Amino acid sequence: MMTTGYLFLMMLPGQYALAQKEPVEALSEYHKLPRETIFVHLNKTTYVQGEEIWFAGYVYNRKEEKPFVESTNIQVGIYDENGKQLKKGRFLGNQGHFKGSFALDSTYTAGKYYVKAQTSWLRNFKEEEAFVQQIEVLTSDTPEKLADSGIAKWDTQFLPEGGHIVADLSNTIGVKVLDDSGYGVPKVSGRILDSKGTLVTNFGTNEFGMGKFIFNALVGEQYKAIYTGPNGKEISQNLPAVEEKGFNITLRNNPTDSKVIFVFNSNESTLSQTDTSGFYFLVHKDGLSNKIPVKFDPTSYKASFVLDKGVLLPGVNTITLFNASNTPILERMFFVKTQGNPAKMEAWAGSYSNGDSLNINVSGQISDAILSVSVLPSDTKGYNPEENILSTVLLSPYLKGHVENPKYYFENETPKTAFDLDLLLLNQGWSRFDWTDVMTGVPTSEFPFEDGIAIMGTLNAPKIKNEGQIFLKDTKYHGSQFIAVNPENPKFLLTSFFPENEENLSFSFVNKRGKFQKPSLAISMGNTLPTDRINTLWKDRRYTESEIELDPIIRSQSALDKTIFLDEVVLTEEKKASSTNPNVPTFLKDRVSEITSQTVFQAPTIIDLLRNNGYDVRTTLPNTSEEISAGNFDRVRIASRRDGRTPLVYLDGTPLPSLDILYNLPTGQLESFYIDKVGSREGVRGGLGEIIYLYTRRGKELGVYEGNAQFNQVFSYEVKNGFEKEKEFYLPKYKTFFDQAFEDFGVVHWEPKLILDASGKGNFTILNTGKKEITLFIEGMSKEGKLISAVQRINLDGVLGN
Repeated sequence: MMTTGYLFLMMLPGQYALAQKEPVEALSEYHKLPRETIFVHLNKTTYVQGEEIWFAGYVYNRKEEKPFVESTNIQVGIYDENGKQLKKGRFLGNQGHFKGSFALDSTYTAGKYYVKAQTSWLRNFKEEEAFVQQIEVLTSDTPEKLADSGIAKWDTQFLPEGGHIVADLSNTIGVKVLDDSGYGVPKVSGRILDSKGTLVTNFGTNEFGMGKFIFNALVGEQYKAIYTGPNGKEISQNLPAVEEKGFNITLRNNPTDSKVIFVFNSNESTLSQTDTSGFYFLVHKDGLSNKIPVKFDPTSYKASFVLDKGVLLPGVNTITLFNASNTPILERMFFVKTQGNPAKMEAWAGSYSNGDSLNINVSGQISDAILSVSVLPSDTKGYNPEENILSTVLLSPYLKGHVENPKYYFENETPKTAFDLDLLLLNQGWSRFDWTDVMTGVPTSEFPFEDGIAIMGTLNAPKIKNEGQIFLKDTKYHGSQFIAVNPENPKFLLTSFFPENEENLSFSFVNKRGKFQKPSLAISMGNTLPTDRINTLWKDRRYTESEIELDPIIRSQSALDKTIFLDEVVLTEEKKASSTNPNVPTFLKDRVSEITSQTVFQAPTIIDLLRNNGYDVRTTLPNTSEEISAGNFDRVRIASRRDGRTPLVYLDGTPLPSLDILYNLPTGQLESFYIDKVGSREGVRGGLGEIIYLYTRRGKELGVYEGNAQFNQVFSYEVKNGFEKEKEFYLPKYKTFFDQAFEDFGVVHWEPKLILDASGKGNFTILNTGKKEITLFIEGMSKEGKLISAVQRINLDGVLGN
């Protein structure tokens, strides 16, 4: 595939020149719109029917290397094995983090599924940027995995570094051997022979079916590879033809060195007939690039370069060689290790807070970070994701196609993983950003950032006799607010609104006399969730008899039947509902006075309540035309009997610009109130005057006797296309914690949002399952963009009470 692309470029050298763009400019424009990368941390990847899929997500700005705070509407869905969407929800993103869950009810039969996360913004780009993770659901009908008796077909590719085998040069040749499912074939060994059968060199593949070898090629010579294929027979395959003219690259990227060394190579035949005076290369990443001229040595036919890693961007960098016509000739990717990324983590168990719980402490050299932690039995077989946050952010966005087990390259920092990562990039060849697209097309923001949901409303104009306001009671994420409407303009629009599904929006119309009325409204919501599908699906890899015994996913039917029962669930942690209005600030929670039936009996209206608490209240119409023309015609005027000044009045945390709304407002519509006689909380703004805090009742209006009056001045709208509700984690009710099924697929705890403090520490509580060991799978990100990925095994033998 790389060879074809290279020839295409060489046959059409003017294609890019016609675009009249310099590659530096084209790269910058192509990546001008910010690119977000989404990672979803699932608590497991193998589930039993009836369990809940718990997840936490992170949205990363690749160019700024920080959380992508603009994304608030995150779409997460479940898709079947054919890529068809089964369910999708909208989840609330906040500062680059989101969380949620999906229940796996009886409609989810045994088999493979996919979890996909995306945003509307990602639809602006040609490259597929959504996050996809395959999962499996087990039921009592899950069949046992059988060994594949068929003969696999291999796809063996020989991929020269730089795209071509060039005569009279030292050529590095990548090797990639894939089975017919697209997975690498490990431990393939072979030899390279010339046309006379003379051994040139040997090669072998690693566990992902990749390798490389180096040899000097002679013009006119045909080389071939000899290796043993899947049927045990010897296979002979020709290498790409040796070309008399051309260029290649040799790159050395030792992870322990501070420099990257590479050489552009050519030969006398090429340079004697090619004007290379305008050659240059770009080293680039995410639209940022550095242009460096290339001058070949006339005697060695080489151009050597040394790059300091300290001035390169962390992650995958790309070197692209161009000729004077701005035509890309060859490309090579390499990886620069990030400094301090990932952050190192430690975890340990503390003493029991009671007989049933255990404190888990997490610490790292990082602060102000959000982590998600899946706590599973120590030898779990239910957690086997392809990606972690490091591979998702630092590697996958730059590569084409499916990469097998990308998290492997970041789980352990060893010379071998660094070598294997460079093998992967060598065998990738060109990056996923096609230069035809870069030079001729620029992404546009056709699909803008979704910031909440738009609520559109229309007040039934014929029923409006006077001008007034719509009063919207507080919701989970918004305080109460007033919306201006009148007969000439009965429509209103709320933007950046964050309603939850099944949440009731309560609207009242308040006329100029302060009277609450039930409005006649037509309400609609924007930002509907589109239906989509997954077009690129993962194939199951082939299994041998020995692999089935070690396979981390497949378990027999008998193991499920004997051990896991999910008909009931119990909550391991419950949060008590607050007894005060959520609009009441912390400093007032213990100070507000509750409105009771006795309060309503003594003061039927708010005016009466204020008069009973030391205020003079006048309720008059404007007396003169001068008052009307001056706009001085407040229906309600309040003065303190202490100093005669008008107090500030807050309703559900919103300051009232006019007190007219209080006219004839029933006291039974309030839940609580507080009068600050000093006004110290408002400082200069309050002029040290008095402040009145009023908080409306949630639910029905309170009458003189409990339940006597029904609140009927509200138009209620139930949200059906909003954000998904956040559930508290619950633990399935297992029959026992001490059998093999729980060890393989059980769940100990899920912590979706663990916040590390300024010292880099955090803790949470888990249920004591009596296990001697547990494993913590930790992913996360700090507000500065530091990434966290760690696996911590905790021995509980020495912990008190175990």
